[in-house]
Amino acid sequence: MAYQRTTAWHKINLLNKKIRIIQGGQGASKTYSILQTIFELVCSGAASTFTIVTNTYPQLRDGVITDMKNIFTAAGIPFDTYYQKGSQNIEMYGSQIQFRHVDNSDFHKGKGARRNYLFINEANRTSFASVEQMMTRTDKVIWIDYNPDREFWVHEHFLKGDNQDVDFLILTYNDNECLAPGERAEIEKRRSNVNWWRVYGEGQLGTYSDRQIYSYEFVDEIPKDAKRIPSGMDFG
Repeated sequence: MAYQRTTAWHKINLLNKKIRIIQGGQGASKTYSILQTIFELVCSGAASTFTIVTNTYPQLRDGVITDMKNIFTAAGIPFDTYYQKGSQNIEMYGSQIQFRHVDNSDFHKGKGARRNYLFINEANRTSFASVEQMMTRTDKVIWIDYNPDREFWVHEHFLKGDNQDVDFLILTYNDNECLAPGERAEIEKRRSNVNWWRVYGEGQLGTYSDRQIYSYEFVDEIPKDAKRIPSGMDFG
């Protein structure tokens, strides 16, 4: 596997404001390109502290840690030489990369020590309270990525109004030249699913959820042969 930079990487690295929000669909290389940027900053020799945070340990382990390992391998650098499983840190060239997950029910976990760079991965799966303290303790750059299946705290706090300290970028699978042909085909064959395609194909804000009902129609009155289905309330 060769080390390659995609169009997504180039677009992300044109951003220059402190808070860099990367919204996008499936296969857009959002996460991988941000991790490449972090890797390259570490390799530049400018000693810094980086924190990469997501919502759960499985997401951390199977997502950003696995991706970072692949980046090391592609660059010809042995990942296990620098990665410490116990602390979930990479110590390399005077820099430290911290891999962390936040528990949305324990808002104190996000306080921690200060850092130079912060990457909030899959931000729509985290609460603002769980990452806000991390953001206020970051002095250089904050990257935030997510699939835009609904509005959440990023839109409320950073994308509404005139925020001079925020860059905003939308990426799609067409920005990723390294996307496997099979995955590209799977994405494109779902064009007819309008709600899914808007979010995961075009990277646009939607309201897509497997738990929502999209196929329905309004009627003037309840049909006489209609049967009541037991109902309930969701406080979640």
